[in-house]
Amino acid sequence: MVDTVKEKLTALMLEYPKPSGIILGYGTAGFRARADILPWIMIRIGLLASLRSKVKQACIGVMITASHNPEHDNGAKLIDPYGEMLDQSWEVYANNLSSLDDNIRVLWDYLEKLMTQLNVQLNDKATVAIAYDTRQSSPLLSNIVQRAAEILSANIMNFELMTTPQLHYTVRCYNDNELYGRYTEAGYFDKICTAFRKLIEMTSGTKCSEQLAIDAANGIGAQKLVYLNQRLSDLLKIEIFNDGTKGHLNEKCGADYVKLYQKAPDGLPLTNYPKYCSIDGDADRLIYYFIDENQYFHMLDGDRFSVLFASFISNKLKEAKLIDQVKMGVIQTAYANGNSTNYIVNTMKVPVACVPTGVKHLHHKALDYDIGIYFEANGHGTNKVKAALEDQSRTDEERLAANQLHVFIDIINETVGDALADLLATEAILCLMNLSIEGWLHLYNDLPQRQLKVAIKDRTMIQTTDAERRCTAPAHLQDCIDELVSKYPSGRSFVRPSGTEDIVRVYAEAATQVDADKLADDTLKTVLLYRNDLKKKSSLLISSVNHSDDGDYVCIASNEFGRSFSSKRSLIVTERMVLPRIHTNLQNNSYIDLRHNDMKELVCIANGYPIPDVTWIRVFDWILLARNQSHAILKFDDIMHGVNKYMCEAKNKHGLTKIFIDIIKSDTQIKLLLYYSNIKSRSIILSWYVSNERYDRFNYFIIYYRRLHNLYKIINDQDEMINNQDYQKVLIDPRTTNYNFTFQMIDLIPFTKYEFRLQGLIGDVPTDYSNPVFIITLDIVPQKIENLHGYVWNETSVVVHWTPPNSTNGPNFYYILYYTTNTSIPFSQWSDVIIRTYPFHIISLPISSNFQLFIRVASVNTKGLILSDFHIINNSLSNNRFISTINKFQCFSNNENQLLTLQWSIDHKSHIYIEKYLLYYSDLAQNNDDFIQLLIIPIDLLSIDRQSTYNLLKYEFNMSLLNLNYNQYHILRLHLSIIDANQNQLLITLSPIYCILTRKLGKNNTIFSLSEIVID
Repeated sequence: MVDTVKEKLTALMLEYPKPSGIILGYGTAGFRARADILPWIMIRIGLLASLRSKVKQACIGVMITASHNPEHDNGAKLIDPYGEMLDQSWEVYANNLSSLDDNIRVLWDYLEKLMTQLNVQLNDKATVAIAYDTRQSSPLLSNIVQRAAEILSANIMNFELMTTPQLHYTVRCYNDNELYGRYTEAGYFDKICTAFRKLIEMTSGTKCSEQLAIDAANGIGAQKLVYLNQRLSDLLKIEIFNDGTKGHLNEKCGADYVKLYQKAPDGLPLTNYPKYCSIDGDADRLIYYFIDENQYFHMLDGDRFSVLFASFISNKLKEAKLIDQVKMGVIQTAYANGNSTNYIVNTMKVPVACVPTGVKHLHHKALDYDIGIYFEANGHGTNKVKAALEDQSRTDEERLAANQLHVFIDIINETVGDALADLLATEAILCLMNLSIEGWLHLYNDLPQRQLKVAIKDRTMIQTTDAERRCTAPAHLQDCIDELVSKYPSGRSFVRPSGTEDIVRVYAEAATQVDADKLADDTLKTVLLYRNDLKKKSSLLISSVNHSDDGDYVCIASNEFGRSFSSKRSLIVTERMVLPRIHTNLQNNSYIDLRHNDMKELVCIANGYPIPDVTWIRVFDWILLARNQSHAILKFDDIMHGVNKYMCEAKNKHGLTKIFIDIIKSDTQIKLLLYYSNIKSRSIILSWYVSNERYDRFNYFIIYYRRLHNLYKIINDQDEMINNQDYQKVLIDPRTTNYNFTFQMIDLIPFTKYEFRLQGLIGDVPTDYSNPVFIITLDIVPQKIENLHGYVWNETSVVVHWTPPNSTNGPNFYYILYYTTNTSIPFSQWSDVIIRTYPFHIISLPISSNFQLFIRVASVNTKGLILSDFHIINNSLSNNRFISTINKFQCFSNNENQLLTLQWSIDHKSHIYIEKYLLYYSDLAQNNDDFIQLLIIPIDLLSIDRQSTYNLLKYEFNMSLLNLNYNQYHILRLHLSIIDANQNQLLITLSPIYCILTRKLGKNNTIFSLSEIVID
């Protein structure tokens, strides 16, 4: 098993190699960088997620997103079992994996040691849930994570397009057996929308009349807001802008843009709406704002949310007479505006805890309370709730308040800051408190504030306490800051070291903006004055000492305020101090590429006393290549082809110095010639020729290929391949007995231009790239939709969604959705709608208790269309976790007695929950695919063959029950579905089976013969 795992991991690493010199750090946001340099780190993320799942024996989430970053960026972060961020102790493992060389031996050695340390086995169970945002790079990165996690035996749940908070919610629900909610997107919306509706409707006279314009940052939140609006359009009046149909993700829009630039985003009309809000690219931040009658912009950020939520919750606790029984608190950082803290503590009488900067500190402290509320200034925040809020036979008014609070808590996504949930909670509070956005703003007035920063060589010299609000080092700095603060009304100031850069941050606030600016400037100057005290004992190190280094030395320390001098120190150099030193013409661990220059030799020069011996050694086999005093010459005629490491060593009686050089030399005797044949829509045959008969020297070949977006642009065949990171790669094992090679490239995209190049490797030594080949694949009818799903949304609508085909499907591509509630009508009379955007649609229909909808989706382009299989949606459609899917669905025939046998398998546990099966069938022969018919299969008529882990079920019946018309033959498409003990219907088998029945004339009557079975 280990060998197989290593082979798969090696292939994946070769397909997505680590760029040289790249090391990414895992922080609060996970790994984040430009998308084009991320594939290699996604391998590490998949491995780490699988290991974390094995250790916790729970599902671990992986979210592919870069949140508020530009569209060309992406990233990934892990989600722990209850929806929280990855435990900080595991960030070390993530960073270790990132820093490792891209070498299977090194990586596998580390993984084996880590599994031993964590006490897990390779075949231990693991479950990883993956989701991603709308960035173009996300599906590829998600696929790499999935493949890497599967290498370590992980089961994958790929939820595809989700907001970050939705995946946090889903992971928690899955791991707590759905106590918190159903672990699906539908379950997420059911919980927060049902709670919002219930909260509004249980409070008489409450009406949300003000319109809200939402800036969706052209991100994933736009799609999800469509669902939200559909569910709550009768209660909530929202309009969505920057919805992804035009404009780029997070470009001059989104919550981060509004917060940073203190102005409204592009793409939003500023005259038609009383209030506005912005979410960010992955929908975990929320900022509100409005334009007043004087056209001034007013923003409400994290401090305002803390005050609003705390005000509502504390009022309801008081009304329910629970204020003394429930421990409630607001958690802030030192950056929270002083007046927000004063209002919460002195007006609302709610305690405030201050913690160091960072969401992990806020989240951890919130767990100390029965109800803990926290928001960062950027609009990211949530509530953590432990209080039961149980009814204790109070008055009607007290019980109503307790129930309102209980329902309000169901709106909140406790796992993480959630823009959609926080939006509903905010709108509910404003409605119930009859509070306008201006009234919310005027609950208190912010103190003017100013933030500055100053560079410093060692940020650790500044030390703080009291949640970073007071300095403990250097000595007396805090005393000076206190003296400055005392001069300004409502003054407050603190300094703290940055967590990531060598800078010190300064924060100041006061009663007026002039005072706040002056206090910040004075505090900054104080830090600069004390920077002279921010020093430790210094020393002067002179390496590779020569006789010329004799003399007196003085250390000078200076800044913009002056200089100070150390006392004079003398250095006397004696013979025994002079070690060998290699001249700077050669840099340690550098590369020299001989494939593109005319260098003939490399000289290593060294000096010291006495004169050192200098040698060149080939590291591969430690063979001495050259030796001389003071210098040695490496002749390039003597070096090996490919990439090899060489060492220059300078040695005398006092010691030695050595450096390592990697030299790349191509094999000029080998030239790869690439050509092609047999172009099809999804494949091409590539062939290549080695210009001499030394084909047996190749360990493997790599085919580099990429899609070119301009079909008809002429590209020079002689252009160099600048960056192989722009190409996908296929590894070829050359098992051949001659020097002609062929390989069929498959899974290409129809009607697409490709470029192919080739490289051979002898050991780890690459040859030059071959000539490029440019082709355009043929156009075809689009791919068939395979994963068609749907569910009843509410009393008037049904949601239909499907997985789009993994290709462009040719020019002018779109979908047609067909649907009907009446299968007795021909397919040509089904209702239909054309869809040119996202692969989902909401159908408006009246939903009754016995409602049943049949749907199909066609993929269409200029070449034609292809229909999906049908799918059934009904009002009782269940997703029962206790019942697994149907497997091994087959059909057999006994021609003598006219019996048809259906056979399938299902696991032992599921069988006890099933009441009956439904067989849906249609006849495809002679274009008779218009009608879908139903045959009920009672469970007591089944024969059961009990296997080790599943039951093998058989149902034998007379073919006459199918009521087939008289035709020479029939092609039956069969689907099987389940009805459970609660009369809920489960999803039908995703892939049908096909049975071909042929009529034969017997002596006395006509009989059927099952002539062929085709499995789709």
